[in-house]
Amino acid sequence: MGFRLVKLLIDTCNVLHRTGILPPELAGIDERSLVRLLQKSRYQDLSADFMCDGPRIGSDGQPRADTKESCHFHFAGRNQSADTLIITAVQASSSPRSLLVVSSDRRIQIEAKKRRCRVISADDFLEQLSQDAALGQRTTRSVKADDLPRSTEYWLKEFGVDHAPEPSDQKQPEHIESRKRPDPIKPPPPPPPSPTPPSAESRAIEPTDSPSDQARWQQLMAEADRLWKAHKEAEDYPA
Repeated sequence: MGFRLVKLLIDTCNVLHRTGILPPELAGIDERSLVRLLQKSRYQDLSADFMCDGPRIGSDGQPRADTKESCHFHFAGRNQSADTLIITAVQASSSPRSLLVVSSDRRIQIEAKKRRCRVISADDFLEQLSQDAALGQRTTRSVKADDLPRSTEYWLKEFGVDHAPEPSDQKQPEHIESRKRPDPIKPPPPPPPSPTPPSAESRAIEPTDSPSDQARWQQLMAEADRLWKAHKEAEDYPA
């Protein structure tokens, strides 16, 4: 059977003295800043006991931090340490499995695990607060009323989407234009005109032979007439 997480026991000085975890804009936080981060994180619905070294009143004469809502501050004073406060709270708890102990101190982690408390290091805890703070900032910006009318390009850039909008008058590719507006079909060219055959009259008057051929032809015809007449006379007067 699982145990629901109810309370955090935070080794406050151990968490605040960790470096290189929080982003530059969150570095160097104090007790009050740590409370603000916690109240905007995944742990905002849990009760938290901040165990602190030293007295409650700072060197400036002002309280170092005040209890706020579910966040309670406990100061060890000058005669003991915050480690002692945490270990005492773990040992006195009637439901240690519902506790999450936040500390990178080895001794505290060992004592917490003996009681089967959940344990997280200060570095991992700060990393979670940093992630939740960044997520909360993005969520807050996305729901602001003055941000809603912004253009599509703004939101694409806001969420890291690399997209270049196409202009409305951008020329379409040739293959698309040709498909939308096909060229008209051109009729085939007419066949070349066939040569006109010469008329009979032109063939009759058109000379076919040269003058020498005509003279020779006339001689042959005359010789044929003479032979024919001689043949006929021989038939009429047999010897």
